[in-house]
Amino acid sequence: MAVSPLRAKTRAVSMRILLIEDDQEAARLLAKGLREEGWVVDIAHSGGVGDEMASVNTYDVIVIHSMLPDRDGVAVCRSLRGSGLQAAILMLTARDGIEDRVLGRNAGTDDYLTKPFAFAELLARLHALLRRSELTRRFSSPSRTSRSILSAIRSCEEAYPSV
Repeated sequence: MAVSPLRAKTRAVSMRILLIEDDQEAARLLAKGLREEGWVVDIAHSGGVGDEMASVNTYDVIVIHSMLPDRDGVAVCRSLRGSGLQAAILMLTARDGIEDRVLGRNAGTDDYLTKPFAFAELLARLHALLRRSELTRRFSSPSRTSRSILSAIRSCEEAYPSV
């Protein structure tokens, strides 16, 4: 049985995800698919439990459903960001209005995926979030290499100010 490139990439290092989803069947199916791709998945069925789990565990990505029984996903996201959480956050929602997307982004989500969605798209977005968060970690504490890169960027900006 051949392993998909995404699965092979994920299995190299197990990535940990917190799935905050009140629909138990949806959570079970998503977790099953993510685990088959090599992810370590924890599930919370409410915002309060998700908040608590995120405060005591380290996650690479947190996926939050926008409509939870105790509070909405935006409130959960604000709470997580307010506590200093740096993990990537992806919001799953049926709300596709621009106001909803802007509200979610302003609350601190890194990505916003509307339902219904293809599982392959969710995986692609999760991998993109991981790539961006890895780059952020790499360049947030400047090393000699990152200082060199930043210096090169500044030189280009000075040489080509209108580009």
